[in-house]
Formats: sequence, structure tokens, C-alpha cells
Amino acid sequence: MSGIEMGALVLRQGDLPALSLLGGLWRASLGGVLFALLVWGVCRSLPRLPAATRFWLWWLVSAKLLLGLFYTAAALPLVLRLPASHPVTAPAFFVARLAAHPTRLLTTRSAARPPVGSFAVPAAAVPSIAAPRFPTDPSPSVLPNADGSRSRAAGESGVGIAAGAARSQGPSGATRTAMWIVAFCWTAGFLLRVARMAHASHAARLLLRGATPASETVRGEADRIARRLTGRRRPAPRIVVSDQIPSPFIVGLLRPVIVLPTSTLSLPEIRMALAHELAHLGRGDLWLSLVPSLAEAIFFFLPVARWSARECALCREEACDSAAVAYLGTDWLAAYGQLLLKVTLASQRRGQTVPTIGMAITTSPAFAQMRRRLQAIKNAATQPASPRLRGIAALLIAVCVPALLPWRLRALPRNHGTPPLSLAASAVRLPQYAVVDLGTLGGKFSDAYAVGEDGTVVGTANVFPLGVRGHAFLWDRDRRGRGAADSRMTDLCAGSVYRHSLAYAINASGQVAATAFNSPLKPSAFVWTPDSGGLRRYLGALPGFRYSRAAGINSSGTVVGTALRGDGAAGRAVPMRALVWHNGSVRDLGTLGGAYSAAMAVSDSGAVVGKSDVSPVSLRGGGTHATLWKPGAARGLDLGTLPGGANSAASAVNRLGEVVGYSETADAARRAFCYSGVALEDLGTLPSVDPERVSTSTALGINDAGWIVGASSLVPRRPAATLTRRIPLSVSPPSRAVVWVPTQGASGGPRRLVDLNDCLSAGSGWTLETARAVNNRGEIVGVGQVRGRRHAFLLVPIAPKAALP
Repeated sequence: MSGIEMGALVLRQGDLPALSLLGGLWRASLGGVLFALLVWGVCRSLPRLPAATRFWLWWLVSAKLLLGLFYTAAALPLVLRLPASHPVTAPAFFVARLAAHPTRLLTTRSAARPPVGSFAVPAAAVPSIAAPRFPTDPSPSVLPNADGSRSRAAGESGVGIAAGAARSQGPSGATRTAMWIVAFCWTAGFLLRVARMAHASHAARLLLRGATPASETVRGEADRIARRLTGRRRPAPRIVVSDQIPSPFIVGLLRPVIVLPTSTLSLPEIRMALAHELAHLGRGDLWLSLVPSLAEAIFFFLPVARWSARECALCREEACDSAAVAYLGTDWLAAYGQLLLKVTLASQRRGQTVPTIGMAITTSPAFAQMRRRLQAIKNAATQPASPRLRGIAALLIAVCVPALLPWRLRALPRNHGTPPLSLAASAVRLPQYAVVDLGTLGGKFSDAYAVGEDGTVVGTANVFPLGVRGHAFLWDRDRRGRGAADSRMTDLCAGSVYRHSLAYAINASGQVAATAFNSPLKPSAFVWTPDSGGLRRYLGALPGFRYSRAAGINSSGTVVGTALRGDGAAGRAVPMRALVWHNGSVRDLGTLGGAYSAAMAVSDSGAVVGKSDVSPVSLRGGGTHATLWKPGAARGLDLGTLPGGANSAASAVNRLGEVVGYSETADAARRAFCYSGVALEDLGTLPSVDPERVSTSTALGINDAGWIVGASSLVPRRPAATLTRRIPLSVSPPSRAVVWVPTQGASGGPRRLVDLNDCLSAGSGWTLETARAVNNRGEIVGVGQVRGRRHAFLLVPIAPKAALP
């Protein structure tokens, strides 16, 4: 796996199952081996530990294997953060989770450069990706510099992330073939194990069919023992006798059955055997044994899995032996030992293939296990565990339980109370980004509008190769969608009568705020919920309004947008009022004095941002200003404009109440702004060297760490009188996707503007045009050009770059 994790990748979409399987088995096996060595050392250091404690320790080894595989597959590592004075670099292991479309190549810049400054993206900000599509071009690319000139990026040799070696062409055909052969062998081995278990279960059912009920004497004895050992008032389970078995055992998860040999045991021996089997029932061994059995089946190639399953079985029998002798009394010790020898030798001679929990287990050589079990019975009867030893045993189990989870120790900067993507004051260090092509629903165009904290992306994508009809989509890295065959897109409007739709926002619960259109100017707002089975809940509009458009949603399910009033003559809609849908009701947010307002986003605290006319004359050319509607406020707050500007609009708000958007300025240019409670801050633009063109910028998204994303473009200079009154929430290409990052370790301070195209690897083939949203893990979505088409993208941080000057 190291070669895949450390080098560049050329993986097909179909390679992902094998890659994910092998990676999960590898990581889970490594964690299980280390945990098994720890348990073995504890058991060797404390040989007098009770058998029940040793059983739980070895049972936790099997559970560690299963949970390690599950957490790796689900990408749910738990991070234990420790303060540190050194920069924290993002690990490269997650790159092995990326898969690409055939003929597409991901190359990465070297991460072996000396660290500059004290900031690096924390590892917690790096997600695992299940099946993204990487659009890259093997040919070298020439990226623009900050001053507008174009030159090949320095140091772009395609070096692997961790290795720092020369350009790698990723897994060869032989490597890919070997990967699939290993995955096939594991699948065959696992299915063989499952088939054996199924065969043994079928044999047990056949055996029970031929068995006969036990006598009333045996039933009565079993009831008395059951009440004593299990602590339950209900009678013992069903007891049958069979001449097909040499040793007693208990079987059945939901309906346990104790099976006794027909003629090989005397009545006192039957009593001892019942005490042993009922001890299993009281301990819950029938259910607990599923974990080591499943771990042994999945990790059949791993000796540690078989070792832990064998130790679980031996410790389980030793614990039941001790419980049976404790019930019978020490006078029965010799007789009980003779019974163990008798049934074990009988089982070795005849064999016992059914999946049982009984006195005679065959997981190790008979004499070795007998010596160990007899010694354990003797120790338990003559030298019972002291309270101190019992306390040590309980402490060991309590300490080992947290080790089941896949903890990863990661250091944080000294100022570890800041949001996860904060920057140190000495320098700005951006991560290297991998770009994921989100594809389409069958057409040529797609655009991403929002990204959730788990990396789920929503937007719109063309459905057909020809035309402009698009449907709202949800892209989920962890499952295959219901869209195109080679994508992970889900078409949120599949089967709908609406011709066009867009998904604008998604919350932590996976609810999507979207808008569908019967015609270009007749929208209907709706919410799509993951557990709704694909149904859409249409929200309606304000009284007196015909249409509605949803633009944002927060964690409580509050949706914001705009109500639109239809023109009776043309049947067309005109934007009119900002509104909020909450708990089945709809509320008009009003305006700043004019007739027009629109809500664009809502925070988890209920703060709504958008734009509004400032006076009734706005419809005839007056100003429209960015607006903040605070929770509980009767009227929106006018955020104003940048100096000299007439219009502005707010597009996003974060948890801290910081608002971003864009405003006109005195030189008739559009500039991105950030509002932190005092006044609008001009965020600046990329530099322009063309005197006939002016550089503009737009801020469209912000996360809780203060990272702002948007676009910067060059437009012809024009007088202010020719500007349109309202500023649309869109960016016209050509433009460059940009990010503004704080430079003082926290949100609210100065920010540095960076072209996101400079954060891609050489030869990516992408031109990122607009960045629309960023989550708290540093993942950015938007739209860009690749191979002559505009596609939605997802940027995933891989490793930090050198500090920017």
C-alpha cells in the first residue's frame, strides 16, 4: 500500500472497491496486531488474571479488527489533538482513497520542502474520499503568475507527496492486476469461510432434528442449576439427547438448546455438564462468540485473528469451568477434571464439526488445552482471585476499551483554540489541492454551489448531451448516486415534471435547499431530505405571491429564499421579497424601504443575509444594499456599500456572524467585501496589468475559520452610469477562483488573496473559474474549465505548500 499512498495515482473508477478493501484490511490488521501484542504482554505479565478477564481482553482484539475495518471503510477516524510548537502537516495516506477516470492523471507537488512559518493544514481537515473523478491532463501546464504573466510553476516535477522522488506514473498494469488478484483471493477465502460456517450450521439443525427430549429428571436438575448460575427465574432452555455426538454442547442464538450424549454420561456427569453449559448461557457466550468468529472469517489470512479466536474459546471454557466448579463445590473438582478428559478424548476420536459452545473444544491440541484448563480449575478453586487482582482486571478492561477506536494522535499549534483552518501570523501556508471532477448527469456542464462538512456537494448538472436543461444533484463520495453510470451523483429531480432545477445549499443533516423551474422565470422552492426516498417537499410562497426560490438552509432546517410575484400579462415572475421557511410556516423578512429584497444564506444561529432596495425609487434605478437580518430583529440591517458604490449584495455568513459579498466602488468596479460588525472591508482583487481592463472580485462563501472563497476577473472599464442597478449572484467568465485566508491565526484579521489555480499540481488540465463554497475542513467547490468543458469541481487539501511571500 505504501507505493499507492506515496506516489501519484493513475486509478480507474472500477479500481476503487479493490483499493478500498485492501487499504481497510491493511490498516485494521496493523491495529489488530499491535493490540494483540499488548494483550499478550498483559496476560504473560499477570498469569493469575481470572479467565473471564482474559476472555474479554482477547475478545477486544477481535472487536478491534472489526471496528478498525469499519472505521476505515466509513472514514471515521477519531482524532486526539495534542498541543505542539511545530507545524502539523496533512498526511498523504488519504490519497490512496482517490480514484480516477481512465486516462486521467493526478500528480502532486513535493512536500519535502523545508517548512517555512508555523502554519499547516491540520490533519483533521483532510478527509477520506471514496470515489471522486480526477480530471487531469498528462501534458505539462503553464499557470499564470500573480502579476498576470504566464510561466511554468517552479519546482513542478510531479514529486510524490511523502517520497519526494521523481515523477511517478502511478500503479502499472501489473500492479493493478496484482491488486485485483489479491482482492479476488480474499473474497474467495472469505466466501469459503462463510460456506463452512453455513454448512456447520446446517449440520447442527439436522442433528437437532434427530435428537430426542431429555428426561424429566434431567430437566428438573437443569432448572435448579439455571436459576443458580444465570440468576434468572425462568427455566432452563430446551435439553435434548443425541447418539450422534461425543460431548455436550449448547447451540442456538435466539432459542438455545443444550445437547447431551445419549449413553456416555452418568447422572452426576450430566449434572456437571449442565452446570458448564448453563454457565455459557449466563455469560452470554452464544452472542459474544459471534465477534471472534466473524473476525476470523474476514481476517482468515491473519494469524492474529485465529490466535485471538482460539484464546477467546479457551478462556471462555476456563471461565465456565470455574463457574461450574464454584457451583458444584471443591469436592467435585477431581470428578470434573475426569469428565473434561473423557469428553475431550471422545471428541478427538469422533470429531465434532457443528458450531458449538461446549466442554470439548478443538481449537488447540487436546492435551495442551486440557493441561491449561485443569490448571486453571485448580487455581480458581484453591486460590480465588483477590479483590486487588479483580480491581486490576477491571482497570485493564476499562483501559483497553477506548483502544478499540482508531485514535490518531495529531499535534495542533500552540493556539489550539482557534478554528481548524487558522493561519499563523508569520506566513500564509496553503495546502496543495487535489481537484476532483464531479462529472455531470449525462450532459456537458455542471456547477457546484455548496459543500457539507462531510464533503457532500450539491449543485446543478446537464442531463442531456445537447441543450441546457439541468437538474439539481447531490454528489456523495461514499455511495453511488442515481445519475450517470460512472458518477456518484444523485439526480434530485429525476422523474420530475420540472424542466430545470438547481441545488443551492446543504446542511449537516443532508437536507438540500433547491429550486425547480417550469420555465426560466417560474421557480418553485423545495427541500430534498436523504431519508425521504427521493421525495421533494415543495415550500410554497408568501400570500399574494405565485413563485418561490430557495437559496440557503441551516442545521435546524430553516430555509431562506425569495418570493416572486407573477406578471399577469406575460406570466413571468419578478423577484420581490426575502422570506424564511421554518417549522412549516413562512415569514416575510421585509426590505430596507423599497419593494425588492432577496435572502441568499442563513447561519445556524438564524442570521439571514442577502440584499434589499433601500428606497421605493430603487425600482427606477436607486440602490440595492447588502442586508443582514438578525434573529428577532424587526428590520434588516443595511450593511451599505464600499466607498463610492451604489449597489452591494451579501452572499454568505458564517457561525461568527461574518458576512461576505460584493459591492460596487467609485471606479465602477465590483469588489469582494467582508463585514465583521463595523464596516465593509474591501478584500481586493488579483492584479491587472491591462490598462483597458479593470480587475474585479466577488466573495461567495466563508467558513468558520474565516476562509473566504470567490472569483476575480478582468472586465472592460466602463463608466459608472452604464452599470446595471442590481448585481446578480453569478460570475461571468473568464475569471479565476480565489481564496482569502486570514494571516493572524484567526478570523477577523487581515487576509491574503491567493489564486486557487496556483494550489493545483502541474498538468492538472484545470482552470478554476469560480469558488462558491468552503467547509471547515478546507474543501472548496465551484466550477472550472477542463478539456474545453465547464464542470463542477471539489478541491481537497493534500499537503501544505511553502509559505507565500
